[in-house]
Amino acid sequence: MTLGELERWQLERRWGPARKADLAQHLTKCDVLPASRELCTKWAEVSWKVRRKGRPIQTADAWIAASALYYQVPLITNNASDYEMVAGLQLLTAADYSL
Repeated sequence: MTLGELERWQLERRWGPARKADLAQHLTKCDVLPASRELCTKWAEVSWKVRRKGRPIQTADAWIAASALYYQVPLITNNASDYEMVAGLQLLTAADYSL
């Protein structure tokens, strides 16, 4: 989901070849985690649980949260408020690091 969002972002912002190449190079350092039936089930659980709390979540954000939970990794975001209603999710932001 995140990779798809990054790909769309560069199209929407009409990046030139050099900037696209920079992103492609940066992304070689990242793993793309596979989807599975179990991950789809985790997405359904995340979506349903937050909706039941009266805090619906965007489909894309639910995929990102479900992936972090399923793979047991922290979710790094600059939009923590999009995810704070998801139980059990470890959120990290740029403020958590001295960059």
